[in-house]
Amino acid sequence: MTSARLRNMPACGNRVSKRAKMTGKSGWRTPMNAYKGRIRFASAFSYEACWKCTRGTPMRYCRIVLILAITLAAIELLLLIIAAPKFMTFLAVALFLIYRSRRKGRLDAFGTAEWASYGALKRKGMLEAGEGLCIGLVTGQRPTLWASVVNLFRRSVPAAIACEQLVMAVRQFNRPTPEPVKVRLNKVVHLAAFAPTGVGKGTSLILPFLLGLIRDSVVIYDPKGEACNLTAQSFRDRGYQVVVLDPYQVATKTPDGFNPLAMIDKDSPLVIDHARAMAAEMVVRTGNEPDPHWNDSAEAFIAAMIALTCLYGDGANRSLQAVRSLLTDPERMQAAIKVMVGDTAMSGMIARMGHQLATLKDKELASVLSTTNRHMRWLDTPAIANSTRESTFDPLDLTKKPLAVFVVLPVDQMKAQAGYLRLVMGSLLRACVAGGLQEQHKVHFVLDEAASLGEMDALEQALNIGRGYGIRIQLYYQSTGQLKKCWGVDGGDQVVLSNTTQIFFGVRDKDTAEYVSAMLGEETIWVESSGSNSGDSTSVNRNDPGGSFSVSRGRNTGLQQQARKLLKPEEVVALDERTAITLTPGVKPIATTLVRYYEEPLGNGAGRWRRLRIRVEVWLASILLLVVFSVLGAQMTRAMFHPQHPPLRRAAK
Repeated sequence: MTSARLRNMPACGNRVSKRAKMTGKSGWRTPMNAYKGRIRFASAFSYEACWKCTRGTPMRYCRIVLILAITLAAIELLLLIIAAPKFMTFLAVALFLIYRSRRKGRLDAFGTAEWASYGALKRKGMLEAGEGLCIGLVTGQRPTLWASVVNLFRRSVPAAIACEQLVMAVRQFNRPTPEPVKVRLNKVVHLAAFAPTGVGKGTSLILPFLLGLIRDSVVIYDPKGEACNLTAQSFRDRGYQVVVLDPYQVATKTPDGFNPLAMIDKDSPLVIDHARAMAAEMVVRTGNEPDPHWNDSAEAFIAAMIALTCLYGDGANRSLQAVRSLLTDPERMQAAIKVMVGDTAMSGMIARMGHQLATLKDKELASVLSTTNRHMRWLDTPAIANSTRESTFDPLDLTKKPLAVFVVLPVDQMKAQAGYLRLVMGSLLRACVAGGLQEQHKVHFVLDEAASLGEMDALEQALNIGRGYGIRIQLYYQSTGQLKKCWGVDGGDQVVLSNTTQIFFGVRDKDTAEYVSAMLGEETIWVESSGSNSGDSTSVNRNDPGGSFSVSRGRNTGLQQQARKLLKPEEVVALDERTAITLTPGVKPIATTLVRYYEEPLGNGAGRWRRLRIRVEVWLASILLLVVFSVLGAQMTRAMFHPQHPPLRRAAK
């Protein structure tokens, strides 16, 4: 933080283990050894989660001990009120006044922007959630002493939780900093994360999310193959079918295959619709084309050949390589057009497509074919040919059973193989829609470097209506400028921004910083103003040769309310790379500290020895409280019958 203003952000804990800071030594918390089959994945640690495995009889006895101690304390307080009613009344009034003076009034004249509090996040169920993307840590909040006492007598609160809450509330003076608690987006449908390269999108968001999935299917675009190497075996251990589409064998030497045309049933009335959708995904538009005619015609050519291949192709001839061969062989292409013109299938729709292609002649045909070949050039490589020849899995299984699909492309092929990536993602999205309306089995699309996809109709449709089909989208961009470049400057980026929860960290560019600052809003603050004035005057009296001289000075100070941005753009840029700002509907802006997947366990609470240590601490504190109040009660009972204390004697009688 570079200004005093940033210190007003909610404190976020970052409990990093000592092993995570070690380098060069083997340890399961170090980045290089984070996953070797030994990681235990767990949910956020908090005092609630810590006691899930300690609800047995011993903690029930501990609860009884604390109830006895609280009962003794209540009796002793009652005796003090009887013995010294005036003093106790004075003390109660003083405590009430102190409480009132410490309460902060809320200013709302110019804006009410503020950070989401611990209590607000807890009410939304974002702290105790066992699933959802973890967006980092916030500082926990210990329960008040009164709330802890009430929970001790509530049977709905587990004994372990009630006992620790009370002990923690009593020991606040000894442990002023509460444990950090993980925040999870458990109810978010789609999200978009914006962070430049190298600040930890994968290690802080993507990998923790993948390692925490239990039953939902997931499709991951993994440009460098890191996520596949770190999580594939973990998915298998959790009962997932793992599919790795890796044409260039970056992550595996035995990749799976996927033939998009195998998804199309030739007897389905939607053959032409699927063919047009695939053609639209293969034709990558930049939005800056001077004349859309050439791309439109190329798209029509590709769609027609795909439809014809799906209807009459068989085996190896029913693939994208067969479509590519038709478009690069003039004689076969003309023969295919003649077949289409005379075809009566699909109520004559195939013939219409053939007639449309037959109208292209000479230079126009040459230009259209040149554009078509440019968009399908990505198929002219043995790696892609082998990967798209046949399918080794059924995409419809995404909505039927746990399935993890990794799409791996090397960084140097991202631009050249944009058509392949768009076609695979679009086909898998359509497979989810083909599964029908359902939300029992969700399918998460985790799209790192989403800018390489560009603007896709299938992706836009998924953002708008995909929720009902169980589709959940995660888009990862480097800046809002990249988003505008992909989705167009005519408002296309609003499709993403209006349908997603946004996460920002490591912001470095001006446009993103200004957007975040504007979305955070303005708050009302007190501003002190002061001023001073001085003056002198001289008067001359004819009867008084000396005259007179006077000087006046004054100073005034005042307070006034003013509007101020919750964070200015320059303050957004100055934030630490691990400080994430999350904007989600229905919740005030959330400030968290990101956690790397190798720094904290992602599973169900603390380890066995830590649970044992906490249990022993709670037991010792409970026994100590009982002993203290028992001794104090004995002393007060003895004093009740002392002749020097008649009020207590009368109260005892």
